[in-house]
Amino acid sequence: MSGNYSSGELSSALYRVQTDYTGNLATKDYVNSHRADGLKMIYPDAFTSRIKPNIYYNGRYYCDIDTDDYKVGGTVEAWVATNGNDSTGDGSENNPYATITKALTVATTIHIKEGTYTQGTHYATSANIGGKNIIGHGAVTLQNDSSGHYAYSSGSTYIENIEFKHGNANTNSAFTAICSGSGQNVCFVNCVFRDSGSNGLSLEGIDAVLVGCAAYGNKLDGFNYHSKTINSTTYIPNVLEIDCKAYNNGTDQSGNNSCNGSTAHDGAKVIRLNGEYYSCYGGVIAEIALADGEPTISVNYGVLAHDSTG
Repeated sequence: MSGNYSSGELSSALYRVQTDYTGNLATKDYVNSHRADGLKMIYPDAFTSRIKPNIYYNGRYYCDIDTDDYKVGGTVEAWVATNGNDSTGDGSENNPYATITKALTVATTIHIKEGTYTQGTHYATSANIGGKNIIGHGAVTLQNDSSGHYAYSSGSTYIENIEFKHGNANTNSAFTAICSGSGQNVCFVNCVFRDSGSNGLSLEGIDAVLVGCAAYGNKLDGFNYHSKTINSTTYIPNVLEIDCKAYNNGTDQSGNNSCNGSTAHDGAKVIRLNGEYYSCYGGVIAEIALADGEPTISVNYGVLAHDSTG
């Protein structure tokens, strides 16, 4: 294991790191189809997470999470395309809407056709996508030129094959999810968080599963997890990263040398499987601080962390 770790960062973390990462990102089907045919891993006693799948090793680490289980139920679907029309379209694949904003008002599952969609034109800032499935088809980019992409979840959210790109150098993350109460979670599959003026992905008090995701080119951290306190109740995030990458984060090297690939705070519980984290301006993996006496802990299997700077 290599990388730039400070004693303060390591004191609040429990690392289980193997450096047998093959360099080949598994697909979603790998995670879903491989079951308990190998050696089962054992969690440390202190790791009390709501997301705690069975983890096995059979030449490579895998777990029994099925991301389809995180999709929101509902029969109404709508399609969006850059050449669609909110007035004359009916939301079908052949006659799509023009904006994600319109589709969110009528459907549970929103299919987005290939193209670049901009904040203010195709979707609104601070959109509530709780209880929705957002699925991209082809190369789909949500490009933000002012504020971050916010998900004020009111339940579960499933997002697949979307690139969240921050188009303006300011202080907002490419995607931010802030909880408003208990029981909120989001699942990202094959998503990218890049080129933001802050973090790539910021989660506050929301549980998350990430599969095959990447975060790079961000001013601060790639993946960033914090708690959220509402009316004296603190919500602590529980996160699972599978086959994720975070690299080249910390682009503004003006004295802030604590820009990480993936970092957990405030008592968060994080599992990382087979990820690669490298070339960030600070420790590439960092778990920091307590929340009301709750330790921040991560369990890492098959993770490669290397080449941090700063």
